[in-house]
Amino acid sequence: MGEEEATVRGATRQSCCMNCGAARSGTYCSACGQRYLDRPLTFSQLVRTFISRVFDLDQGLLYTIRRLAVDPGSVARAYVKGRQKPYVGPLAFMVVATAVFIGSFEIVADSMRSVLEAQTARTADPAFVDAMDEYIKPYAALLFTLSVLPVAWVQQRVFRSIAAYTYAETLIMVLYCAGQATLYTGILQLVVLLASPSVTGILIAQGSTLLIFPIIAHGAYGFYRKSWKDVVLTFVISFTAYMLALIAVTAALLVITVWLQGEGML
Repeated sequence: MGEEEATVRGATRQSCCMNCGAARSGTYCSACGQRYLDRPLTFSQLVRTFISRVFDLDQGLLYTIRRLAVDPGSVARAYVKGRQKPYVGPLAFMVVATAVFIGSFEIVADSMRSVLEAQTARTADPAFVDAMDEYIKPYAALLFTLSVLPVAWVQQRVFRSIAAYTYAETLIMVLYCAGQATLYTGILQLVVLLASPSVTGILIAQGSTLLIFPIIAHGAYGFYRKSWKDVVLTFVISFTAYMLALIAVTAALLVITVWLQGEGML
């Protein structure tokens, strides 16, 4: 007990892995791969760990982005087969990509609003627009993110005759591809709207959301049997399922809007 307490305080050399309990051998645990900690953590170690996990080109976030740009299907396939250590997980990657998208949107939001108000000769009620931003946008972000769920479900049902992937495994591929598309959209809208705050820039930024369809189709090539038929079929499937999901999202937003108006909040 005393040895365990000393190890927790970083005062002594670890004799076993604090993650899984396996006996020590070398610098890293032979059972789970965790690095042994022989002295108290320092701030510089925290910074180095962060940099290595985010900017390392052999594993971590940048490595995941680079591999997804080349062959998203192979990344998803490797992940579901068990090679997970080099990659950021699909859910975590989707969260990071969404954060980039939201952050870039907030940066250019004022420019977008100024352009739209100029085009409509300022006919929009500012109070109404503010209320829409406060109440509707959070629901919209959640619902549009959840639209990937039916895409993965339809994908898994259609391809089950040639691939024994479960729904969760198919969802991993869709999440990786959707995350990559979201990341591209966030970067593109930031660059375009900062360089050209115009209606054309807004249309280009919003149109970039359609990148999700060719990226998912590209992912199908490496995820299934490397056939261009799978690519075409996936493009049609993802487009149809996503459009149906967006129709449902739009209907849900209309219901929320009517309810908020009934409550006097809009």
